[in-house]
Amino acid sequence: MSDENTQNLSPWRKKFLASRMALESIMFERELVQTSKPTMGKGLLVLAGIWLFNVALLAQWALRRGYFFSRADADSFNGVLRYAAYLNSDGFWALVKPELSGLSLNPPLYYLAYVPVFRFLTTDLNLALILVNSFFLLVLALAIFLALRASRTNAAGWFGAAFALAMPFVMETARRPAPEMALMALVAAMYACYIRSDEFLDPKWSFAFAVCVGLGFFSHRFFWLYALPLVPFIMAGLANPNARDELFKGFFPGFVVNLPWYVFAAAVVGAGLVPLWGEYHGFWHYFKLGMAATGLPLFWLGMAALVWMYYSVFMPYGSKKVVAAMFWAPYLILTWGLRGSRPELLYPGLLALPIAAAVMTPNGARKALLPAVLVLAVLNQGGFLRPFPAGKYPVAGLPLPASSDYRARQLLSLVEAGVPEEGGLAAVYGDSNLNADSLRFAAARKNNEIKFADNPACPACAFILIHKTPRFGETPSAGERAFAALKKRDWFPATFDKREELELPDTSKVEVYARLPSTMRFLDEGTHELRNLALGPLRMEDATLRLSGFDPATGVYARASLFSPAAELLGGDIYGLDLDLRGLALASPYTDPPVPAGIRSVTVRSARITDYAIERYLSSLFPFLKDLDITLDGGMQVTAVARGRDLEAGFALAVRDGGVLEVRPVHFSLGPVSVTPLLLKLFTFRLDFRDNPYGIRVEGLRITRQTLELY
Repeated sequence: MSDENTQNLSPWRKKFLASRMALESIMFERELVQTSKPTMGKGLLVLAGIWLFNVALLAQWALRRGYFFSRADADSFNGVLRYAAYLNSDGFWALVKPELSGLSLNPPLYYLAYVPVFRFLTTDLNLALILVNSFFLLVLALAIFLALRASRTNAAGWFGAAFALAMPFVMETARRPAPEMALMALVAAMYACYIRSDEFLDPKWSFAFAVCVGLGFFSHRFFWLYALPLVPFIMAGLANPNARDELFKGFFPGFVVNLPWYVFAAAVVGAGLVPLWGEYHGFWHYFKLGMAATGLPLFWLGMAALVWMYYSVFMPYGSKKVVAAMFWAPYLILTWGLRGSRPELLYPGLLALPIAAAVMTPNGARKALLPAVLVLAVLNQGGFLRPFPAGKYPVAGLPLPASSDYRARQLLSLVEAGVPEEGGLAAVYGDSNLNADSLRFAAARKNNEIKFADNPACPACAFILIHKTPRFGETPSAGERAFAALKKRDWFPATFDKREELELPDTSKVEVYARLPSTMRFLDEGTHELRNLALGPLRMEDATLRLSGFDPATGVYARASLFSPAAELLGGDIYGLDLDLRGLALASPYTDPPVPAGIRSVTVRSARITDYAIERYLSSLFPFLKDLDITLDGGMQVTAVARGRDLEAGFALAVRDGGVLEVRPVHFSLGPVSVTPLLLKLFTFRLDFRDNPYGIRVEGLRITRQTLELY
């Protein structure tokens, strides 16, 4: 504080200011004025030890979990595998040509990191996860170390890196194949490079900063939250001839690679297909989320240090305002701008806490706190201690691997013991941890022929049913209600037998039902009229079934055909539905309704969908689209009003490889904004239906007379 400002202070405030400065000078002056720093080599060597210590904690947890993934993790791994396959097929163009199977909108840097691991090191998903996320943990730890090493000692860098890696949300993110891992690492790297660049006076660090910005935008669509506080400094750097060249060289490749991804994201968000903001939960909502994610000891130590550092008068850290902005600017945008409840977007901002804690901890106290932080890392990251709270917020601990709680090994042994030689369907009625996705990955290591489905459309087609009962006092889920209705069907007792019941620690149980073998001929070969046939969302009031080739040894009809003049699927009508069925089995002699008990494959001969049916389906899927009109003429033309703006789009449709729906935009305009044809050529939407439990195949698609026909 300048002398001119201090003259205007009251005597008691002058005394208080002098006392603070004296205290801070006593605490930090010796460290700041020392003539020689320990070598960078020694600092990096100890940092490597801290990193390897945390990597070991991650590796043992991931290997104990095995392939029993949660639904969210399974979806992320599916995204990794899907992008790896896309990159192998399209090569370099996959970097700038978005292939979007869903509206995730995230650029693919994190998924791209798995490609060289799969190609040159291992195809094991857990080992690949350990290698990829260990790399991002290294980037994160090195960034924290270098940001502190700019004006502090090696010890401060070690403490800051250990503090960062000990925070529960860091390791919890590292346990998952989540792009937020890359987001945290590259945000930390961007701020470290800016701090080391000395406001872009150092050309090497200025170039590194620009590269980190490009990579950060290529890793996550919300990277802008953390680039925004640095925009005034970037503009000043671009105005400086000495820094402009280095920044431009670093920015330009990232701009080229990122442009298609963010053009599409802007179009989708502008059309209202993805909500731009959520519900407001109050100013302290994200503060509470940050406290829960960090744990009480580390959160309050880091938050107290951050506030103290910002208001410090001895100036122990020159970039204190930049570090404070790293937390508060995204916090305010998330609270009042984006709103909603997405704690993972606050995680990079919480990395300001270890920097502040390392800066504001005297060297003597740091020596005692570093071992304590490493012990807390073991408690948090080891996976041996369940979370224990103080009130509503955790003190230490993270969830244990779900495979042990859900007795995955015993469950999979029961599934593998009952699977037919040709494979089959396993029906699952579970929760977010015990579900078709988690069991599919776990079983795929030994048997790729087993198909898993949650609450399947044809439950009698399954060779085994897996049902998790609710916990004590838990409200029954949709899956629980579906299973309760299934058990009431009159054919269920004669079709399935309860084989095993596994007790779980959360007071619930896992019940395993096996299908009873049957070779009965419920219907004669020939033609049968069916009524009220329902296969999940597909419903037919009237249908004709032709059966032939019954095998008395297996109870299976070799061939069958099903025709319905009109069927309903997800609120839309399908006309002239004609299916070729192979390996059909029945569970009852009823024809109103019939009960299929097995289907080896389904080939769609014909299924005609009108423009009106597509309108109804899209209206239910996107209720904000008003005055929706679909025209089928060589392709699909869409006109609507999206949140007050006129939307016009055209798409070319095709089916490839027996079940991959490919959608390519031909033109797109929203209000006054139109996307150029050159950019539209970079976009591809693919929905792969081949990996379905019933072997459904569609060979092609044609559009004639306002009708879309699958065949």
